[in-house]
Amino acid sequence: MPQAQLDAPAVDSGSHIDQFESAWLRNGQANLAEFLPPVGHPSRPSVLRDLVRVDLEHGCIRGRPRRLEDYLRDYPEIAEDRDFVSALAFEEFQRRRKTGDAPSATDYERRFGIAVADWALGGDTVQGASPPDAADGDHAYQRLLHEAGVPDSHSRPNRPEGAHGYKPSALGSSVPHTPVFRVPDEEAVLPETGSVWQGFHLLHELGRGAFGRVFLARQNDLANRLVALKVSADMFGESQTLAQLQHTNIAPVYSVHQAGRFQALCMPYFGATTLADLLQNLESSASLPASGKALIGTLHNRHNVTVLTVVAGASAPTTVGPSSALAEHSVPKAPTNGKSKTALETLEKLTYVGAVLWVGARLAEGLAHAHDQGVVHRDLKPANILLTDHGQPMLLDFNLAQNSQLAAPSSRVGGTLPYMAPEHLEAFQGMGRVVDARSDLYSLGVILFELLTGKPPFPRRTGPTHEMLPQMVADRLGPPPRLRCWNKAASPAAEAIVRRCLEPDPTRRYQSARDLVEDLDRHRDNLPLRHTPEPSLAERARKWTRRHPRVLTSALGAVIAAVLVLGPAAGYVARENHLSRAANDTRDRFLPEKKAVEAMLNIQNPSTRQLTEGADLARHALQLYHALDSSWRDQATVRYLPEREQSRTRDDIQDLQLLLAQATAARADDEPDRRDELLHSALALNTLAERTSGNDPFSKAGWLQRADLARRLGRADEADEACRRADATMVRTARDCYLLGAAALAKRQFRESLPQLRKATELDPQCFEAWFCQGICLYELNQDTEAVECYRAALALWPNDYKFRVNRAAVYKRQRRFDEAEKDLTEAVRLAADSKDLPGILIERGQLRGNRGQHAEAVKDLTLALEKDPSRTWVYYTRAAERELAGDLDGARADRAEGERHPPTDEMGWNARGYAQLKTDPEAALNDFDEALKCNPRYLPAMQNKGHVLSDCLKKNEAALEVMNHEVALYPDFVKGRIGRAVLLARLGKTKEAVEDAELCLQQSTDPATSYQAANIYALAKPLTIKERTRALDLLSLALLHGFGLNEVDKDSDFDAIRKDAEFTRRVEAARALNQPGAPPKTE
Repeated sequence: MPQAQLDAPAVDSGSHIDQFESAWLRNGQANLAEFLPPVGHPSRPSVLRDLVRVDLEHGCIRGRPRRLEDYLRDYPEIAEDRDFVSALAFEEFQRRRKTGDAPSATDYERRFGIAVADWALGGDTVQGASPPDAADGDHAYQRLLHEAGVPDSHSRPNRPEGAHGYKPSALGSSVPHTPVFRVPDEEAVLPETGSVWQGFHLLHELGRGAFGRVFLARQNDLANRLVALKVSADMFGESQTLAQLQHTNIAPVYSVHQAGRFQALCMPYFGATTLADLLQNLESSASLPASGKALIGTLHNRHNVTVLTVVAGASAPTTVGPSSALAEHSVPKAPTNGKSKTALETLEKLTYVGAVLWVGARLAEGLAHAHDQGVVHRDLKPANILLTDHGQPMLLDFNLAQNSQLAAPSSRVGGTLPYMAPEHLEAFQGMGRVVDARSDLYSLGVILFELLTGKPPFPRRTGPTHEMLPQMVADRLGPPPRLRCWNKAASPAAEAIVRRCLEPDPTRRYQSARDLVEDLDRHRDNLPLRHTPEPSLAERARKWTRRHPRVLTSALGAVIAAVLVLGPAAGYVARENHLSRAANDTRDRFLPEKKAVEAMLNIQNPSTRQLTEGADLARHALQLYHALDSSWRDQATVRYLPEREQSRTRDDIQDLQLLLAQATAARADDEPDRRDELLHSALALNTLAERTSGNDPFSKAGWLQRADLARRLGRADEADEACRRADATMVRTARDCYLLGAAALAKRQFRESLPQLRKATELDPQCFEAWFCQGICLYELNQDTEAVECYRAALALWPNDYKFRVNRAAVYKRQRRFDEAEKDLTEAVRLAADSKDLPGILIERGQLRGNRGQHAEAVKDLTLALEKDPSRTWVYYTRAAERELAGDLDGARADRAEGERHPPTDEMGWNARGYAQLKTDPEAALNDFDEALKCNPRYLPAMQNKGHVLSDCLKKNEAALEVMNHEVALYPDFVKGRIGRAVLLARLGKTKEAVEDAELCLQQSTDPATSYQAANIYALAKPLTIKERTRALDLLSLALLHGFGLNEVDKDSDFDAIRKDAEFTRRVEAARALNQPGAPPKTE
C-alpha cells in the first residue's frame, strides 16, 4: 500500500490548536512549545502531533518548512510514535522532491529506522539509485547553463546517457536528473518579460536558445538583487552538469529552481555581452580595431542597450519596490573587486591583439580548472563566453560537459559544428573517436582565430548534415590556417600559438590548457614560447630588447640585437630558455612544499614536534629562493618567471615568512629558556616579510603580528605603532582576508577567524588554504556539516593533499559516519605512502577500526605504523589494548612490556602511557599527563585526561575544576572542554554557572555527546524543578535517539535524581527500541 499522507489538522481539535494556528496567521510564525501541555499531561502526545501538522503546513506555505530532525530534537517523545515519524518522514521526502531536491529513501530508512519499500507508490516514482557520495568528487561548486544570442542551426542537443540518476547541486543538495529523453509538454509556456515567475521579476530578455531563454531579473525575496535567470524546458537534464567547477573564469550559479516542466538557474548578473557580440561588431566594421578599447566599447554599448530596453519596458507598475534599479531608470553593473577593475584597466592598455590573447589566456585558465576536475566542455563557441561588464571573460554553458573520469569519452558528442575539432566531428558521425580536453583547445583556437581576423578559419559549409560533415572534416585535416595574412598586427609567435591549437592531430596540439596559458603569458611577458617553436628570430630579438630596455639604448644593445637577428645568438637564446625552465622548475617544487607547510601549521593543537617540523619545511621551501635573505628577488629563479608569476611568487614567499614567524613565536611558549631568542627571530622574519612587499603596502595581518611580537618583547611603543599601521591598512584582497583569518586561527580565535576566511573564499573561490582553514574553524565550533563542505572544496582544488582527508575523517568520525571516515583515511594512507606522516595516519585508521570492533585490522595498522616509525613507542600501549580486545592476551602483555622498556620522549608518548594505565593506576596516569603538559603546556588531550582522572577517578573535584578552568581559558570555543567543566560545576552544586556553560555549548553544538552531558547538568540541578527535570529528559532523549549513551545511561550516577521517574524509564526504553535493528553505536 502507498505510504499514507499526513492528515489535515482539524480546526476544532482543541484550544491549543486554535490558539497556535491563530498565532501563525497573526504573526507569520509561532513557537510550538508555548502551546503544548506540560510533560506528563495525558493530552500532550495527541496535541503535539496536531501542532506539528499545523506547524509543518504553515511553514511550507511560507517557504520555511522545518525538517524532521528539528522536531525530533525539540520534542524527542515524537520518536515513540513510529507511525507518526514515518508519516512525517514521507511528507518531508515528497516535499523535497517536488522542490528540486533528490532525497534518498534508503537514507531515511537508515536515519529513522522506518520502512520505505512502499514509498515508490505514493506519488511520483522514486528512483532506485540513491545519490552518489559527494565525497567521491562531486563537490559543492558553482555551475552555469546559459544560452545567449541567436540559436545556431548547427547546434545539436545531446541525450542523457543514463535512464536515471542524481548528482549534487551547486549547494551540496541534489537535483533530479531527467529520467528519460522527452519532449516538453506542448501546453507548457515559457514565461515572458514583465511577468513574475517563481519569485523573479523578469525585466528583460538577454538571449534565447532552442529550448530556453535568459532573462535579466530581480529576485524579490533576496533584497531585489539583480540576477540572470535561465529558464528552459527540462529536456536534457542540464542541471546535471558536474558541480565541482569554481573559478574566476567560469560563471557561477546561485541556485537551481524547478517549476513543472521548466527548470531555472539563477546566476549573478555580470553583464549581457558575449564574444558573439564582439564578433558581430567586427563583421560590421571595415577594419580590425587597434586597441583593447574596442572590447570595452562593446561592453559599454551592450550595457547601454540593455538599460534603454529595460527602462522602455518599465512603464507598468512593478512589484520590485522602491529600491529597484527600474525605479531609478538604470541597470547597475555587477559589484566589482580589485581583480575586475584590473581586468578593464588591462584591456584598455593593451593592443587589440594583446587584448585578445589576454582573454584567451584567462579562458584557458578556466578550462585548465575544468580539465583538472575531469570536465570537458565540448561546446565552446563565442556565444558561450561572457565578457563581464568589468572585462573578465567567463566560460558559460557547461550543459554538454562531461566528467571524463566517470563515463566513456565518446559517449557524449553534442556541440556546435563550426567550432568542433576534426575528431569531434567524426565522433558526431558515430565513428567512435575520442573527444577529450584537447578538443576544447581546438575550439578555443577557432575562437581566437575569428577574434584576431574577423573571419572563420574554415569555409562555412551548408547543406544536408550527412553531406556537410565529411566536407568539414576534410577542411580541418589540412595544415592549420595562417592568420597574419588577415591581420599583420598579429606577430609570428601569436600566429604560432593559434596554429598549435588548430593542429588536426590532437597529439600535435597543446597537450593541456595549462601549457597554452603558459605560452600566452610568456608571449605577453616578452619571453620565448615554451610549448611551441617560435618561428621568428627577429621577434625573439624584439622580446629580448623589451626585457632589457636600458641595454637597447647603447651601442652594445644594437650589436646584441643585430647578432640575435643574424642567428649566432642561438646559444644566448638557449641559455635564456634554460634559465626560464629552471625558474619554472623551482616554482613547481616550491608550491607543493608551501602547501604542505600551510597544512602542517594550520592544524588543531600543533605539538612542539609539529611546530618544529613545519618550521624546518618552511625554511627549506624558502631556501629554494634564498628567501631568508632580503636579496632573494635578484635570483634568476625569480627574474626569469613571467611577470604575473613573479608577483604570485612574492606573495607566496611572504605568506611563508609570516607563517614561519608565527610558528617560531608559538614555540616560545613551550621553551621558556629560549623565549626571547625565539621571539626576536620571529620579529626578524616579520620584518623580512615586510621588505618582501617592496613598494606595495604590508598586509594588515603582518602589522598585527608585528604588534603582538613587539608587545610580548616589552616594546610598547613599537607595538602601538604597528597597531596604528594595522588600523590604517585596508583589507582588499582574498589574500588579505586569508592572512587575517589564519592569524586568528593560530590563536584559536575561531569565531574571529571564520568571517575573514569566508570573505577570502568569496573573493577567490580557488583559495584552497582558506577553505581548509574554514574547515578547521567549523570543526572546532562543532559545525560539522559545513566543515565537511569546506574540506570537500579544499580537496577539489588540491585533491592529492592527504592532510585534508585526515581532517575530514575526523569530522566524519564525530558525525558517526564511520564508513566515510575510514574511506578518507584509507585514501590518505595511499597518498602519504612516501611521507613521514604515514605512521600517524595508520595510527588514526587503526584507532578508528578498533572503535568499530575491527580489532584485528586495527592491530595490522598499528603494527605497520611501528614498522614505519619505531620511535613512536607509545603505540605499543594502543596496540596492547586492541590485542586484548581481539583475544590475544599474550600479545597484549608483550606490548605493554615493550612500552615500559621505552620511556616516552614527547607529549603524545606520555599521554598514551598515562591513558594505558588509567584504570589500573590513576595516580601514575596523572603523573604521565603532567609530564605530557611539561612537554607542551597547551596539549589539549593531556589537559582533558588530567581533568578526567582528577574528577572521575580520584574524586578531586576542586583540583579538576582548576585544570578545566585553565583549559577553557586557553580554548574558549572548545565545546567538549566547556561542557565537561559544566558537568563538574553541576556536581559541585554550582548550578547557575553550570547551566550558563551548558546553554552556551548547546548554542554552538547539538551533537549527541553535548546533549547527553547537558542532560547530566540539568539532572544535577539544585533545586531540581519541573523545568530542569523536563529539560534533562528532553536532552537525554535527543542523545539516546542517536544511539549515544545507551550503554552508559543505566549506570550513570548523574541521572540518579530522575532515574525513578516513569518518564525517564519510558524515554530510555523508547530509544532502545528505536535503535534495536542495529547494534547501539558506541559512545566516543
